[in-house]
Formats: sequence, structure tokens, C-alpha cells
Amino acid sequence: MRKLIIITVVLSLTLFVQAWAAFDDMRPSTRARGMGNAFVGLADDVTAIFYNPAGLSQLELVQLYATSQKPFGLDFLNYYGLAVAFPTDRFGTFAISGQQFGVDYKGVELETELTMSIGHGISLMKDVHSSLSIGYNVNYFQLKFAESVGGQPPSDQGALGLDVGVFATIRGRTKVGFSVKNISSPRFGDEVQKDLQKRLSFGLSYEPYNGLRTVGALEKKIGYDTRGLAGIEADIFEFLAFRLGLQSNPNNLTGGLGLNFKGGAFDYALAYHPVLGHTHQFAFSYSFETALKKAAE
Repeated sequence: MRKLIIITVVLSLTLFVQAWAAFDDMRPSTRARGMGNAFVGLADDVTAIFYNPAGLSQLELVQLYATSQKPFGLDFLNYYGLAVAFPTDRFGTFAISGQQFGVDYKGVELETELTMSIGHGISLMKDVHSSLSIGYNVNYFQLKFAESVGGQPPSDQGALGLDVGVFATIRGRTKVGFSVKNISSPRFGDEVQKDLQKRLSFGLSYEPYNGLRTVGALEKKIGYDTRGLAGIEADIFEFLAFRLGLQSNPNNLTGGLGLNFKGGAFDYALAYHPVLGHTHQFAFSYSFETALKKAAE
């Protein structure tokens, strides 16, 4: 009886994930999660590819990023993310990323969501005080289901999607960003079709003085209420950053820490959910000094 109850709960949660979170944003950036995910108006590291590809134009070094989490602290849910960005001298910054979300029970992958992206951010205008950039992602989505208990055969479907973004710096310390995810309405299915929902995000960041960043954003997923996001990041020491954030719809709190050392960074974030439980997220990133950067110096 106990085994039957466990299987029933797992399958119910799997169906819930399919209906609610199929290719939903799993908040890939641990740093951004610690600031309430209000990152669209800051987007100043390699994880901009997940939030606002136009922000990639700010990068000056090659950056590598890896993260993992168990959403809501559930052992059978797994998420992994990878990203790498390559700045160029004349053509902006290019990036590639991969994300995998899975529902695993006793070694069987009941559901797997894979997203592969190629991103590009390029500056249109830049002077001492201000800048304007645009960016885009081309995404490939792959959705797999294992054979169901009722004998439904396994399925494997794919779709292409497009994201776009705009990013501006105003007087150095103020930044504004806007992005639209799934602007091309990627679609799965033959007889029963499902579009991945568009999500519009607008945000800004302000750095009142060096080492302190405040961020805020509004998110609108088509068919859902607008979400408010806000956060703060403070460099306590040169090697230590502290972050706090909050979100609405549903209301929850986030926090995190960042440790920086010789080009590398380790980040941790905790997200509180009022119903499903806490999410602990970890990430490692590294910035490489390029030959192009050294030559410029």
C-alpha cells in the first residue's frame, strides 16, 4: 500500500509539472535567484542568455557557468544548466547554453525537458555615459515522456523558439532591460497542439555606489497575473557578496551568497515557496582572460 501511495503521488506531481512548468523558466542563475530573479535590467554576466540576451554585450571576458538544483527540495526533480559566453572585438558577445529538467523515479526518466540555446548580444551605441544594445536567442526545445502506466507509448517532440531583448545604460549607474521569451510561439504536438507561452519582462537596476546594486522587474506571462520582482546585492568584502530578494504571485523570499576567488565564483541561493517547499541552488562560474583582452591592455 505504501508503495502504491508513493507511485500515485509521484505521477500526480509529474502531471502537475507537465501542465504548469513545461519549459517554464527554472531560474537558471543562482546569483539572480538570490536577488529575487529581477535580473532582466542588470544581466551583466554569462547568465544574461537566460534572462535578457542583450545584456551579453556587457561582457569583456570569456565566462563559463554551471548550476544544479532540486526544485522545491524534491528528490525526483532535477535541474542542470550550463552556459559559456565569448566576447568579440567587433561583433558583440556570442553565447551557448543548455538546460535539462527531469522527473526521475527509481531510475526511470518519466519526463525530460531539454533546452539548447545560441545567444548573441551586440552594442548599437556606446559612449562614456550611456549605451544601447540588442540581443536574441535561438532555442531548441526537446520534450520526452516515458511510457505511461496505462500503456501510452513514449514520445519525443521538438520545437524551435526565439527570444529577443533590449538593454540600455543611462548615466553609468542606471540600467534598463526588456525581453520577450518565446516571441515566435514554439509549438509541440500534432493532433493536440500546445504553444509555449510568451513572457514579457521589464526591469531596471541602480548602483547608488560601488559594491551595492538594487534591482526591480515586472514579469507578465500570457494568461497569468503580472509578477513583481525586487532584490539587492551588496559586496560585503572584495571576495563576498550578500543577496536578498522577493517575488509576488506567489509571494516568496530568496537569498544567497557569492564567493569570488581569482576569476572563479561559487554561488548559493535559497528560494522559499509557501506551498511546495524550499529550493537550494548551487553554481560555479569562471572568467578567462582572453588573448584579445590582454592585447588591448
